[in-house]
Amino acid sequence: MSCVMLRGFQIILIIFLSVSFSFANDLKEIKKKAEAGDLAAQIELANIYYTDPLRIYYAEAFKWYNAAALQGDDDSLFQIGFMAFHGEGVVQDIPGALSVFNMLEKKNHAKAMTMLGLMYEKGTGVAQSNSKALSYYKNAAALNNADAMSNLGILYAKGELVQQDLSEAFRWRKKAADHGHAASSAKVAWMYYAGESVEKNFKQAAAYSVKSAQAGDSGGMHMAGYFYLHGEGVTQDLAEAFKWYKLAAENKVLDAQYTLGVMYANGEGTEKNLYQADIWLGIASYCGHKGAATLLEQVHAEAKKINLFLMKAPKMMLFYCACCE
Repeated sequence: MSCVMLRGFQIILIIFLSVSFSFANDLKEIKKKAEAGDLAAQIELANIYYTDPLRIYYAEAFKWYNAAALQGDDDSLFQIGFMAFHGEGVVQDIPGALSVFNMLEKKNHAKAMTMLGLMYEKGTGVAQSNSKALSYYKNAAALNNADAMSNLGILYAKGELVQQDLSEAFRWRKKAADHGHAASSAKVAWMYYAGESVEKNFKQAAAYSVKSAQAGDSGGMHMAGYFYLHGEGVTQDLAEAFKWYKLAAENKVLDAQYTLGVMYANGEGTEKNLYQADIWLGIASYCGHKGAATLLEQVHAEAKKINLFLMKAPKMMLFYCACCE
């Protein structure tokens, strides 16, 4: 390892340790306030333990949501029901979850209504009821709950609980998308692109794909990359295409992994990089993408001509491998 690389590593390590130490101190202060009965601190601490990838600890999250719920916070009470329903941090308790959701439904809690809709739709802990499921979903949707809107869109699209109605499916999915539902935004993008239950509109398709991508949906990232790569609905921008394909590839979208490998191999939207092309095409080939193996051979042949040794990264392949789960 060169002195420059070693120095760079040392700087990164120092920054990481500094940030970790700072966050540890912040967490200590939050916990101190939570233990003293500060409601906002209890909720913040519970959220950290429930959502922070580096600090997920469901039992602690449940503990602090429960403390906040005892102080009258309805959103924390919902989270208690939600975690009991899924068995997160506690032994799964469907009847207990049902009791919580019924209590909150009387207070017009939209998330609780949505969960009740799901329970009646599937017959989980209750007698299955189409009418009750639809009623709860529609009541929650009226309170602008995007999950309920999305669920209604799915039901109308599949003809489950209701007569199939693709126009109604599109209407509910678009409402969900317009309220920030990432997966619905991706579906609406596809419907505009394919002309499914709505007139084809590439501009709208591109806009909803970006909306979905920005909200973290991997399918939306893949579509956004496609639109920028081909200049459909947007001005062609290879750098922007590369950005979204890379994010989609890192989220294990197989077609995006192949396209990212192609872009690295050809230097499209980024500098040509046969090392990266080898990695991403290798992942795509391993998971059975048609065409990846052939292109991978071409990359190897090109590397051989310029005496470039390609060192594969098996650990990276396993981490991003869509077919290894």
